[in-house]
Amino acid sequence: MERRWFVHARGNQEGPITLSEVHERLNRGVLLSQDFAWCESMETWKRIQEIPELHLLSSEDDVPRVAAVASSASIRLTGELTDRRESVRESAGSPKRRIRWALGAAFIATVFLVAYQMGWLKPGWGRFPAVAGLSDAENQTLLAATEKKLSKEGAQVAAVLGNPGSPSPVLHLATNLPEGAQLEIWLQGIGPTLLNEVEFSIQFPVTVVQHSAKTPALRMRDGAALPAGQYTVTVLEGPSQLPSVQSVLDQLPAAGVPQAGLPAGRRVFSQQTYTLLAGLRDETYTTLLRESHTRWREQAALELKDLQDWLGQLEQRFASSISAFDKLKEQPVGDSRRKQWLDFRKEWDVQIDPLRAKLDAFRPGAPRSKVFYGPLFDRAYLTVQTLNRVSDLQGTAMSPPADVGSYWTEIDSTRSQVKDRLGDLQAKLQAISEGWSQSGYPPREGIL
Repeated sequence: MERRWFVHARGNQEGPITLSEVHERLNRGVLLSQDFAWCESMETWKRIQEIPELHLLSSEDDVPRVAAVASSASIRLTGELTDRRESVRESAGSPKRRIRWALGAAFIATVFLVAYQMGWLKPGWGRFPAVAGLSDAENQTLLAATEKKLSKEGAQVAAVLGNPGSPSPVLHLATNLPEGAQLEIWLQGIGPTLLNEVEFSIQFPVTVVQHSAKTPALRMRDGAALPAGQYTVTVLEGPSQLPSVQSVLDQLPAAGVPQAGLPAGRRVFSQQTYTLLAGLRDETYTTLLRESHTRWREQAALELKDLQDWLGQLEQRFASSISAFDKLKEQPVGDSRRKQWLDFRKEWDVQIDPLRAKLDAFRPGAPRSKVFYGPLFDRAYLTVQTLNRVSDLQGTAMSPPADVGSYWTEIDSTRSQVKDRLGDLQAKLQAISEGWSQSGYPPREGIL
């Protein structure tokens, strides 16, 4: 199977592409021998001129392309000088130094033209070239991060968002971390600011090449624009690193306490908040957000009522199960006690089955439409599952020749789990009710 290549040239990364596509870019001058390339069999990025398989494709390296640029400029300038020589000859007594001056000017102009074409005159030449489309101040912010000494000032990662108001913004990164470092960009939507979404997050992995990295267009995985709103953008170390990079990272301070919603054990290098409007005008976004809050408020009120009703039913079913079992366990072991328990369980199942059916839509992994208080429904589902476990254990303990005492420890422990989960649900619903106001976004943050 043909290997696929990734290439990085002057702040832009492409891939995966085929060997013939690399060849085509080299021929067109889009790639130069000093640019970088990588494929799966390589430990780290290397310059094209260091990779025999690619270096052969570039034949004489970049000399023909540079020469072509210089030659084109020289031809034009030489033609102008020829005309000037003719005029000098026609003008008796013109000093020869005018010809020497013109030749010198032509040479300097050619050098500057070639340097400009190669990008050598852009700000940040050498360590970090300027990024097109960003302001001078933004480019200076990126450049400054690359100039800090890792050994003295620690890891530095600067992030600048390009085209923040468009449907396809791009995050540009600059860092003093070593070549090949893997970073992960986490975008976490701030709930009350999102249009038509309660919560949203997405991750983008990037690789540091020549002290820079760039995300693809920040869009949904299906290609749709991100929900308009405010986002916390966090740059973390990637889940895995090259050995050479890991040895450097091991010298840095350990990761701190993980932040909510972020993976534990990873260093956070940068965190900022951005507003992404997906091409909307500010006033349009404000109007749509107000309408979105109204819809969520109506749905949240219905969900809150359902949760309160279901919690009351769960508490009743739990209490009746405990009461029936505790009375029957005092009776002698035998078929009579077993039959009484089965009669109770049959009636108990009739009462709780409708609630089970409703909450089954919230089992882990089940497809469901958007809900505002989804985490509370998840907790209610788990509570029902634990309550079923209590009832099953009690039924087993009632079956001859079982001894209730041998099951009592497990029964008591599972009952305690149900009590804790019911208490947790009750506390959260109480906090929501107390925080409910007559308008605005329903209470959610800090409760779930």
